[in-house]
Amino acid sequence: MRFSLFCLVVPLFLSASQAGPISGFGAEGGFSLTYQNWDYKSNVGFGAIDFMNDWDKHFNAGVFIRFLDCKYFSLDADITYNQKGGLTKNGIQSTGSGDNGEIVLGPMLEIWDRIDYVSFAPRVKFKYSIGKFVPFFSIGPSFDFLVNKSSFLLDVDIFKNYEVSALYGVGVGYKIDRHLSCFFEFLHQPGISFIYSNSNVDIKNDVLKFNVGLLYQL
Repeated sequence: MRFSLFCLVVPLFLSASQAGPISGFGAEGGFSLTYQNWDYKSNVGFGAIDFMNDWDKHFNAGVFIRFLDCKYFSLDADITYNQKGGLTKNGIQSTGSGDNGEIVLGPMLEIWDRIDYVSFAPRVKFKYSIGKFVPFFSIGPSFDFLVNKSSFLLDVDIFKNYEVSALYGVGVGYKIDRHLSCFFEFLHQPGISFIYSNSNVDIKNDVLKFNVGLLYQL
């Protein structure tokens, strides 16, 4: 499964890099705040509570190629490893058996899942240089292919093996020298497609990213 996804995503990345003059490449990563939007269509089951709407902490990391680099905009092609998932704090009451066989209530347990994706994201970056500082805004789609999933008290087999999401955010770069720059970027990656949907509930991922990165310009 992972090898087939690698064979699918890497050619997309390489073909994107050949679509115009390559001006640079780099790496980016950081921590993510993630949750899942469980949009219940009725009050059946967990629909009466904010199920899986607590923020969970994960990470993301990836590489990118920059091309079509102009004064005010550029085009980046990213391949990123994204950890996503949902969390409900104190979501279920644990129980045990007492000395006389009675049910004893234990601590409240968290309900969580984690879904890992390899994402291909072409993004347009609009930028403006102010001395050595380069503020920018970026936007584009993200095509996310599942590589791993795990959970506590959830059936993760229901989740689809792919999703489409948006990716946009703001950041600022700093020119260290003629070729090397560092940058900080805040990104929002809301799901566009459902990772699961039936007559009772629609589920989407949502992610906030706080990243740092390096860019080497040729």
